[in-house]
Amino acid sequence: MTWKDWTGGEAPTGQVDIRLRSGREIKDTAARKWLWGRPEADNDNGGVIVAYREVGEAA
Repeated sequence: MTWKDWTGGEAPTGQVDIRLRSGREIKDTAARKWLWGRPEADNDNGGVIVAYREVGEAA
C-alpha cells in the first residue's frame, strides 16, 4: 500500500491510515471520523491530513 498525498477533493471512504502534517500516523481508522477539509489560512496546524492510504479488503 502506497501513501497518496492529500491536497483536497473527494475524501476517501472505508478504513485508512492517515499521516498528519505533524508527522503523526494514525493506523486503520474509519475515514468518516476525520475532517478532510483544508484550512483556508496556513496556521501551522499539525493536525491537518497530508497523506492517506486505504487499508483492508478494498485496498
